[in-house]
Amino acid sequence: MKDKTSKTLAAIVVSYRALGMHKEAAIAAMEELARRKAAGDEFDYEAWIKEKLKEVPTIKSEQRSAMSLAFQMLAGGINAGRDKS
Repeated sequence: MKDKTSKTLAAIVVSYRALGMHKEAAIAAMEELARRKAAGDEFDYEAWIKEKLKEVPTIKSEQRSAMSLAFQMLAGGINAGRDKS
């Protein structure tokens, strides 16, 4: 996560909060953003996240579960179809 910009890290958090996907990545992104803030980074990620969440539609928890399952199935299908040689 250290190679990503602060805005990219904040976008990961927004995508998790809006779509409910990639929780571990969002946690790591928030930890890195907090470290950067403590080290003097002036990017106001809390305000940026709050503003972006106003711009994106939210998905209800039951929709999140269905979407997560669909993505997992899609990823499994893509990986299953790859040539293993």
